[in-house]
Amino acid sequence: VRDAGECLLQARTAQALAARIPDWKLFAHVITLTDRTSHAFWRFHDPDDYPPADAAELAANRERLHDAYRFADAQLGELLAMLGDDTTIFIASDHGSAKTPGSEWGGHRLEGIWIAAGPGIRPARERREISVLDVTPTLLVALGLPWANDMDGVARLECLGLG
Repeated sequence: VRDAGECLLQARTAQALAARIPDWKLFAHVITLTDRTSHAFWRFHDPDDYPPADAAELAANRERLHDAYRFADAQLGELLAMLGDDTTIFIASDHGSAKTPGSEWGGHRLEGIWIAAGPGIRPARERREISVLDVTPTLLVALGLPWANDMDGVARLECLGLG
């Protein structure tokens, strides 16, 4: 519950800042709830891969991870609705979550997500494999800013309708 409260506070702060600064060029917001919950409650999400849990504890925590994602999604939805359809958005995760063999905690996997939508983004129905290293160069190009040629990753111009 504490993390959900922090997520709500973060979301309300982001909404207030976005409303107060009308001419922002880049607005960034981080949601930490899903990462924290994945680490602490993955064993209840995927109990077959962990030592047996007490039935009452499992029942009390089985939906905790799903609930965290639903809550974070709702907070993000409110922010996106406030920003409007004329805003280009990037939603990125630097990693995904997975079981951690030999541990009671959830861990990381290399694959994360990147969702881009709005003006300047070419719609695509197919799933593409894109490295987290490509997010910053692509974001810089979308903002009309230069990016260093020696950066790891590349600007994914095809996502912007430029390639």
